Amino acid sequence: MNDAARASPSRETALSHRRMLRTAGAAAIGLAVAVISAPADAQAPCPSPIPVPIPPPNLTAPAATQIPDDVCLPSAVTTEDGAFAYFDDYSWRAFIALVWPAAAGRRGQPDPRAGRSPRCRGCPG
Repeated sequence: MNDAARASPSRETALSHRRMLRTAGAAAIGLAVAVISAPADAQAPCPSPIPVPIPPPNLTAPAATQIPDDVCLPSAVTTEDGAFAYFDDYSWRAFIALVWPAAAGRRGQPDPRAGRSPRCRGCPG
């Protein structure tokens, strides 16, 4: 076999690589479409009607230990400035749920008997 034959892949190998790339590309596109179009069944619906103004967060268990599913905006909110308060509320509720003390011996599970930190002066609740 000469050097030119060794340096370039055969026509069959090139066609095989193209088929594999097409198949992988089609599979990736199919997976992306399936993931994007799948409904979020586990997500809780927004309350109806959405409260205006935003009520203060409930800082007692178990409500405070649950991460909110989504930001719920009332239909009357049409500007970014108006929506900011709702995203801020979501962020604080998620933060409180994530830093809630864990149950003894149950890693990753919130302790429903725990409350807010006694070192938190001026915290609501």
